Amino acid sequence: MAPGKFDKKGFEDQLEKALVGFAIELTETMANKAPADTGELRASIRNGWDVKRRGSVFIVEMSMAPHAPFVEFGTRPHEILPKKSGGVLRFESGKKARLERRGKSREGKIVYTKRVMHPGTTAQPFIRPTFHQDMVPLLRKNLKRRFK
Repeated sequence: MAPGKFDKKGFEDQLEKALVGFAIELTETMANKAPADTGELRASIRNGWDVKRRGSVFIVEMSMAPHAPFVEFGTRPHEILPKKSGGVLRFESGKKARLERRGKSREGKIVYTKRVMHPGTTAQPFIRPTFHQDMVPLLRKNLKRRFK
């Protein structure tokens, strides 16, 4: 190629590599900021990204566990009912029951009921802080790495 001539293909390849690096670092940062109970949310973030190319447009797609919005924004108090009419809810009560699912001792009891009033949950933001604090620096870092 002649000196001074723009190499569109080479530029787009380097840009794609920069965006892949950005996506990896952004998802890792977000996963590290996510609260960890069972680890399912963090794992879904680490494995839920892709960089797609549509002509000369690049799209960074992310997906994560279905409960991510409830963790990010919290929930209001709400009633929980059985899925089937006339059915019952079954769950283990207490914090120790949750620990059992992670391989620790259990002292919770099995509860059967027709409805539960959930008190709601406090928001534990991890998506918005990652975008507000880390997105631009990480993108800049990866672009500089490819376009010195």
